[in-house]
Amino acid sequence: MRDAAIYSQQLNGGSIAILWGGLLTSNPSSWIKLMSMKYYGYNPHNTYIEPCSSNPILITPVVVISGINELPFVNYYKTKLPFTKIYRHDLTINGEKGKRIGEVVIIFDQNIGLEHEKVKQHIDEVQKAIVKKAKYNVFIDENGDNPHVRIIVFGIEKLPFNKFDNQRISTPYDLGQISHEINDEKISELAYITRDWLSYMSGITKAKKQVNEDTLRYLLCNYWERRISGAFITEENYKRFPSKEMDVKWKDGRTNYFMEIKYVSKNTDTSHELQRIFNDLYRLSLEKEYKKHKKRTKNIRCFFVIFGPSFLFEKHLRSHTTIYTGLHPNYTFNTTTHTKHILEECLSFYRDEPHKAISPNDITRSYYDNFNTEYDNSLIHRNFTTDLLELVLADNAFDQKQQSVAIWEVDRDDTCMSPNYKI
Repeated sequence: MRDAAIYSQQLNGGSIAILWGGLLTSNPSSWIKLMSMKYYGYNPHNTYIEPCSSNPILITPVVVISGINELPFVNYYKTKLPFTKIYRHDLTINGEKGKRIGEVVIIFDQNIGLEHEKVKQHIDEVQKAIVKKAKYNVFIDENGDNPHVRIIVFGIEKLPFNKFDNQRISTPYDLGQISHEINDEKISELAYITRDWLSYMSGITKAKKQVNEDTLRYLLCNYWERRISGAFITEENYKRFPSKEMDVKWKDGRTNYFMEIKYVSKNTDTSHELQRIFNDLYRLSLEKEYKKHKKRTKNIRCFFVIFGPSFLFEKHLRSHTTIYTGLHPNYTFNTTTHTKHILEECLSFYRDEPHKAISPNDITRSYYDNFNTEYDNSLIHRNFTTDLLELVLADNAFDQKQQSVAIWEVDRDDTCMSPNYKI
């Protein structure tokens, strides 16, 4: 990329990258955002990203810190601010043994749930003690999109920036390209429209719960009736399980579409609701198998949609599937062990590794058994799959009015994997 530069260095269990450029472009802010997307891709797992300014003519760097969950944070004020911790690391010319030319300081306040203004006061106090009277050649992130974290870089103008071409941050799944990314244009469009429309509805209403599953059914009906040639139906009974209703069903051309919808709440990660999520996924899989067996030429696609307020989406859903979520960079507070959750077993939240194969194991077996108890004890436990089609997060995870949306496909066919496949 022209007019794009990067400085990167390994940290204690992680890495830091600083992206800078855009001097020769008409919109430096947009240019730097494009650089950062090329660098960290679609999998910001365990990564803190300080975005550039929203001002299109203001040139500010993007700081990307991966492995932030593994960094050894320590106390700064042991008694005064016991939950406000810092991490410091020298920045050098040639890695760890090079000449010291700067320093990165990460301030992290672990008072999760505390009012944002109080968190800001804590971090401001630590920042003041660290920066002191230094003003020149110091970068301090200003966006405040994550009030629990602040990045300070001393000597930023002395750092040896290199030309940024096609570097990629390393991830557990990254082989140098997004080889597994799924592209469904209409599904992606639907996800973004859904998030923005629901956020609008939440923002203008005075009611405490204006947005729910019925709200999304209305939106989907309004969306698809302008894009399909067939019928759109809500709450129609399953053929395989006649006593159960499917949230949404429609037909377009030769393809039938089945969809189940879940609205995230503070009860989403309770045992009862987790079983309901598993039931929806498994029931869609069995319905597809049943319908294709009855009519072998039938084209069927099954979708599972979860949406809800961004804070609840992160706290009661996504936090169980990723060590790091958008709420703050160290959700497990340096926990070294990680026990898999049923949500993590069934649903991927990574666009570059969207596929999950679900089968009876120590985590899922009780869910299979409970499903059989409710539906049909003669059922044999069958494998099924889910693929993340789109994940659209809120611009601000702390905004109670903003919504997040995720869409998966259950038992995605090989024909759907083709880049030329059209909905």
